[in-house]
Amino acid sequence: MSCAVNVSGAWKYAKQAYVNVGGSWKPCQNIYVNVSGAWKPLYTYSYATGNWGACSANCGGGTQTRTVTCQRRDATNSNLDVQTVADSFCAAHGLTKPTTSQSCNTQSCTECKGTGSYGGNCDGSGAQYGIGHRHQQLKLAYVDMYSTRIYWNGSVVVSDDSQFVDTLTAGGYVYTKNGASQVDYCSAGDYTNSWWEETLYPVCRTPV
Repeated sequence: MSCAVNVSGAWKYAKQAYVNVGGSWKPCQNIYVNVSGAWKPLYTYSYATGNWGACSANCGGGTQTRTVTCQRRDATNSNLDVQTVADSFCAAHGLTKPTTSQSCNTQSCTECKGTGSYGGNCDGSGAQYGIGHRHQQLKLAYVDMYSTRIYWNGSVVVSDDSQFVDTLTAGGYVYTKNGASQVDYCSAGDYTNSWWEETLYPVCRTPV
């Protein structure tokens, strides 16, 4: 059962109990009711957490926040609405308030990688011109006369028919050349033309 008071002839649930301390009425932090001979707390308290909000930065370290409120439930009547009350009520019951903010997107804004080292045999990909390519252990970006390819950690993230002049935006990042190019070609038969070549650049990327 719940505590009730008679107000103008009508019985209503008591929202708060008060005690007189030194002539001043103060709200009770704990209220107990006798249920079948056993004293039980009228209210139970808990913290309710909201969802984390958006991070304040895409990279380099930001902050995200959420709401945390102390809520009170009537332990003897589940039909009563949950009430949001001051944090002091939860604290009085030994509850620790969950954090309301945290760090996010702590990764560096700009990542840079080199082109790797040459290795392997001539692949003969330009054999009709007498030129082939040596594969690299880790290719991050290269430009040839026909297309642009950007590699990141060994995987192709961009492949199109445009020329990669200085920067290119793809997949939420801006890719930028970072240093001098390296040109790699090798003889793949009769050496008749040297313009079939692979030009590689170190690359940096920054979140958009």
